[in-house]
Amino acid sequence: MENEEISFYNIETTYFENNKVVFRGRMFKAKKYTVANHPPFYPVEENEFWIIDHGYALQIGDRVSHYSYGKGVILGNYHKRLDGKYYWHVQYYNGTYGYNQENSLTYISR
Repeated sequence: MENEEISFYNIETTYFENNKVVFRGRMFKAKKYTVANHPPFYPVEENEFWIIDHGYALQIGDRVSHYSYGKGVILGNYHKRLDGKYYWHVQYYNGTYGYNQENSLTYISR
């Protein structure tokens, strides 16, 4: 994967410096050649192989998809709830609302 295309992270793919991937709803850029070394989990933004690309991190207004609820729009900030986990407030196109963890949302567009 030596070009600039963006794909979802795959543990079996070989990544080269500057390749970009989506991992658990956030965009990362490879710092160097890597295979089977995943990007860091939220809230960590960098590890030996990957660094977050803030130009593509989820934000309010992004259109997203959830595996159970379908497509929607992020309405509110990423915040910590009583269970100690962080959630986005999302309005789904079917008229429902929900709080979803970033790793359950897939970025569609801004």
